[in-house]
Amino acid sequence: AELLDSRQWQDNVRHRQAVDFVKRRVQERYAESITLGMIADELGLSKNYLGQLFRNGTGMTFNQYLTWVRMEKAKEMVLEGKYYMYEIAEKVGYTNIPYFSNQFRKHAGGKSIDSAK
Repeated sequence: AELLDSRQWQDNVRHRQAVDFVKRRVQERYAESITLGMIADELGLSKNYLGQLFRNGTGMTFNQYLTWVRMEKAKEMVLEGKYYMYEIAEKVGYTNIPYFSNQFRKHAGGKSIDSAK
């Protein structure tokens, strides 16, 4: 039983490292069109397996996490007051401005984009 416990512990460390790697990649590359598949390839893992690990480790899907990071960065830029909304959308990885506005409104708790300028 001791060997199994040791192995489970190592697996958990590896799982945590994989989840941390995904989080770091998203923090570094949120402005790009980054996908879980790209990160899975970097780690040599299957996309589905990494997605499961990530969800178990964070309680979010990869796409939910990516959207959350992008919206948090967008909020910071809105507060700086230096950019138009379309510029912020582009800086956080969105090419579809209406979609970004909708996502941002949801993330900001229903506040209108106009009041966030």
